[in-house]
Amino acid sequence: MAAPLLGRKRELADLRRLFVEGARLVTVTGPEGVGKTRLARDFAREHGGVVVLDDARPKDVGEEPTIATAREPLGVAGEQVYRLRPLGEAPAIELFREHAPGLDASYVELAERVRALGRLPGAIERAAAESQA
Repeated sequence: MAAPLLGRKRELADLRRLFVEGARLVTVTGPEGVGKTRLARDFAREHGGVVVLDDARPKDVGEEPTIATAREPLGVAGEQVYRLRPLGEAPAIELFREHAPGLDASYVELAERVRALGRLPGAIERAAAESQA
């Protein structure tokens, strides 16, 4: 089983609210490595009955409740767009530490590192793994 999703409780609640309010298609957008796929999969695992379309295209969308991931909105009728932002500083540092448990670095040093990585989970995970090599 995957590790718990760090720093995304509010985002999961936002997605839940969109579907409760009647959305049939929510497209999670954002830059590469921001965590769109992980957020969508975790949401679908917690809330069954939702299809996940990773790196979706408009022609992929059906009638069932769907959470799609894409760098830009799909432009499909009825689409709700959810822009995913980078992690906050504290969760970004926690993620780095989780993936580099033996690293001896201060909070300030890690804050500078994750800031330089744009607080993007994908970049943080790669950099943490490289620091362990």
